[in-house]
Amino acid sequence: MKQKFGSFAGLLGCTALLAAFFVLFLSPAVIFAKSANTNIDNYFNTLPSSLLNTSLSNASDLYASDGVTKLATFYTENRIEVPLEKISPYMKYAVLSREDHRFYDHKGVDPKGIMRALVSNIKGKVGGSSDDSQGGSTLTQQYVKNLGIAQGLSNHDPIAVYQAREQSIFRKIKEAYIAINIEKKLNNKDKILEGYLNAAQFGINSYGVEVAAQHFFSIPASDLDIAQAATIAMITKSPGSYDPTVNISNAEFQRNIVIGLMAQHGYITDEEAAQAKSKSLADSLEIKDTKTGCEAAGNAAFFCDYVKRTILNSSAFGKNSEDRTAFLFQGGLKITTTLNLDIQNAAYDEIVKAIPVKDPSQYEIALSSVEPGTGKVISMVQNRNFTNELVSTDTLTQEEKDITTSINYNVNQKLGGGTGFPPGSTIKGLTLATWLKNGHSLNEIIDGEKQTFKSADFQCGTPIIPWEPQNAANSGYGYFTPLVGLNNSYNMVYIRMGSKLGLCEIASTYTKMGFRQSFEGQELLTSQSSSSYQPTLLIGGTNTTPLDMANAYATIASGGIHCEPIVITKIENSDGEEVDIPDAGCERVLDEDVAHTAAYALKTNTTSGSGRVFGRLADGRDAGVKTGTTDGPNDLWAVGITTGLSSALWMGNAQGLKPFSHVTVGGRYYAIWYGSTLAAPTMRNYYNRAIAFYPAGSFGSPASRLMGTTCTFTDKKKCDVKKVEELDEFGNPIPGTEVSANDAAKRAAEAGLAAR
Repeated sequence: MKQKFGSFAGLLGCTALLAAFFVLFLSPAVIFAKSANTNIDNYFNTLPSSLLNTSLSNASDLYASDGVTKLATFYTENRIEVPLEKISPYMKYAVLSREDHRFYDHKGVDPKGIMRALVSNIKGKVGGSSDDSQGGSTLTQQYVKNLGIAQGLSNHDPIAVYQAREQSIFRKIKEAYIAINIEKKLNNKDKILEGYLNAAQFGINSYGVEVAAQHFFSIPASDLDIAQAATIAMITKSPGSYDPTVNISNAEFQRNIVIGLMAQHGYITDEEAAQAKSKSLADSLEIKDTKTGCEAAGNAAFFCDYVKRTILNSSAFGKNSEDRTAFLFQGGLKITTTLNLDIQNAAYDEIVKAIPVKDPSQYEIALSSVEPGTGKVISMVQNRNFTNELVSTDTLTQEEKDITTSINYNVNQKLGGGTGFPPGSTIKGLTLATWLKNGHSLNEIIDGEKQTFKSADFQCGTPIIPWEPQNAANSGYGYFTPLVGLNNSYNMVYIRMGSKLGLCEIASTYTKMGFRQSFEGQELLTSQSSSSYQPTLLIGGTNTTPLDMANAYATIASGGIHCEPIVITKIENSDGEEVDIPDAGCERVLDEDVAHTAAYALKTNTTSGSGRVFGRLADGRDAGVKTGTTDGPNDLWAVGITTGLSSALWMGNAQGLKPFSHVTVGGRYYAIWYGSTLAAPTMRNYYNRAIAFYPAGSFGSPASRLMGTTCTFTDKKKCDVKKVEELDEFGNPIPGTEVSANDAAKRAAEAGLAAR
């Protein structure tokens, strides 16, 4: 039945072409005289120009920052356009022999070809075989058809695509008429041949001869020999049936027919034909698949997805989603990204050492790094396999499903992430910067005693019931400086600092530095009249992402310059012209001395308190760190900074609460895991590898005015009152001991008390 239908379709096509030939000498207005449209003549005369102005759908390639290493390819039709001089002459001969050997003799429609095809197809129908049947369409007509398809795709018009493909007398007549007009308009046969060779489908997922040559033989179209060119030329007649990856014996038979035709028409000698036919098609194939999308990007798949979504969400790349999709998937772009491959590989290696992809604990880990002062996203990894959100996981085993996701834990919902995670005590670095920005000092004495807070204690905050927060392990209460409070992650100290500043000022500065909530449409507001802030913001109770934490800390590392994260440094279109891209919008949001003093405080944390596991980096360059552990503990964090790299690392379970207690992670057992015991060492190992790939630098000196030397309490007695118990090496009070608040602060800083 299929064979009979194929023969019927061939007869229909040839009959339509024959009819077209006879009517082409009439005006289109006469052909369609029944139509009330008086502009039909203009319609048909403008079609050639309209089609010739249509851009073919070209694949876009995504590259790492070196501009050489390809990460992924995006396409609607996998195509790379090349000029005729970069196409092997054998490819031209093969296509002309197979499809239209009178190409240089006719004017767009070939009457002899139509009659020959009609006779040939009748013979094929009678003989019961359609293998040798021929179509009557010239290469110019086929080029018109492909341009019609391309125009429909470009205009997001599936009906136009269907009409360009349909088998109808009307379509054949229109196609023939346009072909004649295109020949007149261009008056350049080679240009039409070039267009056809770039437009036609030469495989199930290969458009144009360049992609076909790379796919089937892993070579450029310029290097195709006789047998290879004949293989590609024969596929276009029936890509689904003649593709050699589908039916190798059928494909070789069809290839040899083309080789014979090349000799018959004088393009090659009989000896060359015999030699080409003797080659095994199976042995000559060297298949190179070009996967579409980010699945091909390896450990950079989640970064790739972030780049893709950045383009699809930005009005800079199109006024609506359809235009932006066409820009990426059909624009033939070369997109150079910010990804540093060496640092990316170091990041991935270290996170999967800490928590392997198939670790029995099933905890997840995500890490992002940003370049301070530029906003460039340098690395982005997580210990999960990537799958496109539109791809079904039904074929995966349960074990595979457990380690596969389309959710990028590094970014917010709008850009492919989830609901984010509370950052815990890593937020204290941003609170400290806000504190210094408002003229306070590192050594101001803060009442960090355990206490109950009321709504009135927080300006601009949501009304709360009495709130009784506490420090980790419910210890470490007393009068301390912000520096000691940072190094030991004392919640009460930083809550009191927040109440002095007011939640509106806190939220405003957080936002200016780059902190974002992860829920789409729920970024922190900066209106001073807002009453939507919860005081839990001060201890990291508001969900965010590793990328946003890395970016906010980059503001400190850069000396007070905030930049929006960027992932693209250059886009070139299919003509090699640069496309305008959004910049990072860098601006100063903190004074230099504020940023330098905050960086100094974070640097002290590498040798004191919770960050001392991080320690000094291998080459001795300045670095700062802050760890975080949320209640449970359910989330472990570490944020690290140098002058050239700001990074945030999260560990936890994205599917729900799963405490890090009495559990083996990465082959090691702890009764309770903290950010300081798992996240910080992982960050240290990462930095010690990454420092080889970017320049060293030193933080600026802290400002003396922000260091502070005098107690600022109104009641001076509070500065020296002996009401604070001395602490042991773990930050626990020693019963029966008392020390002045100033001495306690100094001893705590010197001893590097173990906080969480």
